[in-house]
Amino acid sequence: MTADMPIRKRIFVSYSHKDTRLFEEFKTMLAPAIRSGLVDLWDDQKISPGANWKKEIQEALASASVAVLLVSQNFLASHFITEKELPPLLKAAGEEGVTIFWIYLSSCLVKQTEIASYQAAHDTSRPLDRLPKSQRQAVLSEVCTKLIRAAAERAASPQVKAEWSLIVARTREAVPVKSGPHKDHLGPKRREQIATPLHSSSFDRKTEGVARIFISHSRKDTPLVEALVQLLEGGIGIRSFQIICSSLEEQAIPAGADFKRHIMEALGDAQVVVAVVTAQYYESAFCMCELGAAWALTKRCVPLLVPPVNSTDLRGSLFGTQAIPIDDERSLDTMHSVLQSLAQSPESVTRWNKRKSQFLKLLSGVLASLEQAKTSVMTIPPEKRAPIPEDLMGAVRQIRDQARRRPGAIKAFDTVHFLYLVSTDFSAKVIKTYEVRAVGESLHFWESEISSADEADAAESFESICFRVRDVSGVVDKNVVYLPTSNELRRKGACIFFLPPVKPKNDLRKIEISYAWKGLLRRLAKVPEDLNFNTKVRDKMRSCTIEIYIQEGFEQRLDCDITGAHYPKESLQSASYETSDGSWRGKGYRYTVLDLPKGENRLTLRARLSG
Repeated sequence: MTADMPIRKRIFVSYSHKDTRLFEEFKTMLAPAIRSGLVDLWDDQKISPGANWKKEIQEALASASVAVLLVSQNFLASHFITEKELPPLLKAAGEEGVTIFWIYLSSCLVKQTEIASYQAAHDTSRPLDRLPKSQRQAVLSEVCTKLIRAAAERAASPQVKAEWSLIVARTREAVPVKSGPHKDHLGPKRREQIATPLHSSSFDRKTEGVARIFISHSRKDTPLVEALVQLLEGGIGIRSFQIICSSLEEQAIPAGADFKRHIMEALGDAQVVVAVVTAQYYESAFCMCELGAAWALTKRCVPLLVPPVNSTDLRGSLFGTQAIPIDDERSLDTMHSVLQSLAQSPESVTRWNKRKSQFLKLLSGVLASLEQAKTSVMTIPPEKRAPIPEDLMGAVRQIRDQARRRPGAIKAFDTVHFLYLVSTDFSAKVIKTYEVRAVGESLHFWESEISSADEADAAESFESICFRVRDVSGVVDKNVVYLPTSNELRRKGACIFFLPPVKPKNDLRKIEISYAWKGLLRRLAKVPEDLNFNTKVRDKMRSCTIEIYIQEGFEQRLDCDITGAHYPKESLQSASYETSDGSWRGKGYRYTVLDLPKGENRLTLRARLSG
């Protein structure tokens, strides 16, 4: 440790004098630990009369290892706190590992501040000033216990600042998506469990090279997650240090930790993500972000469907995936086959069947104890569904740009098929199917964009047009997910990730993109509409087909012409179409081109109504 690096060991308390009553309650609860020397608490009451109070506060800030923030509207309105105390504390949290430990005193706009990115010391659904005194005292007792533990963990490492500086330096040099959890954010038990090869000077031998499983879930489903973890450990042989699950007591995110950073780094450390999909899961914007990032950064995801959620309820990046009903015996066997290869000490099939039966017997009681959402995922109004945060789209663009810098990965199409089903109100369901292969190096992602004319209805979200992406190759262990990169009213951009990546040569993936846009072809009522496909063929492309059908009931007749380039093996035929369930019927045209040559190819089918 260098001479100019003071040891941080104090607990600094930042509060508004207008909240003195609640501050005194907190300090009274902590009094036994202060008196016994378990904690070294500093607050501005320690400033002696006549002392240079600004200098004393600066020295206290510089020596703090834990910062306790008593957050309220008074706290956030204080110019001195927000300008003089918070900036150095938050900077030290990022650069030196100082723990931010905040307590929610009263309702305020804390979510609009940087403080919200750190884990609160207690449940913030009810601020302390709303609680009866007995309940408030119970919360303060729990908070002070956590604070004592955090202070003890900090005191156990006198060189924590030097170690943290090394961690920060290595983190800046490391590739972001490969990072693991910071050891100094974790308790002693978790430090033994988590390997952080990019963030520490040496590996933990227990977890070096070990496959990790991240369990993505809503905190409201903790009892179910605990039962699932017991099944993974006792039935499959997954060791506890292989599981990353923030709801388990020994793996909880420490109070004051930057929980977004903590979770995202844990995701980067995982090889497999098990998503416990409940109605509560879909109501959480953070769970949606967590899932999207998990799928972007890992090779495999195992979604578990929890009743009443079923496969028809799946939304966003989960749509079209092979999900596993958690209450189905055969489906659990599928989960076993996927995860067994990760087990450090694989259990026998006999033991798996026994633990599986025990799990299924207990499942109904566990599900009954959960706080089930009153509405199904399908009936949640769009305005109440988890929105797509701008920072998530920014993260996706960052991942895309990072991957783009790697040369050599080229996307090539083997076949392309576009299908337009136009309803009598000129709304259209569009299904685009591509057979994709990689040229040169493995293909990790593919950018896609859809748009509409001004005459179409504005689409506020991907969900409003039922945007879906799925792998229809028929191969169990291959999948695809999308994350949004832009969300304009008449233009949507998506980054489609291949799981696993498409390998060069013989790896052919069949991808289906579908959406239903209200009024998409409304312009067709007045003027012809061009349906285009443009691509650059590097070798040769087997076929491209564009089909358009108008629903029975149209007063006018659909006609189509080829207006783009002409090809030796092209055909335009009138045809009819009917969905498999018979709910939609129509007549139209099928335009097909075989053996597209190398180079630029521009196919255009012009549709118009007549009669």
